[in-house]
Amino acid sequence: MPPRQPSTSPRSRSAPGSPSPVRCRSPNGQIVQSRIGQSSGYPALDEAALRVVEIMRFKPALNRDRAVRVIVNLPIQFEAR
Repeated sequence: MPPRQPSTSPRSRSAPGSPSPVRCRSPNGQIVQSRIGQSSGYPALDEAALRVVEIMRFKPALNRDRAVRVIVNLPIQFEAR
């Protein structure tokens, strides 16, 4: 299910919305830090993107069968409905 777009977002006025949150995950897969790497230009969309990545769950990243810390750039595309 795609993330819900904020009702106050400029997308409702046909503005694009693709913020790119960056997440830093520990070896056990927990989020250590989240921030916006590339802004959509709209604070409401950027904040919504950070909320989305906080609820996402991933398996730990592996390097040679060992869990490692990773930094992930995760673009999120909001769509008007």
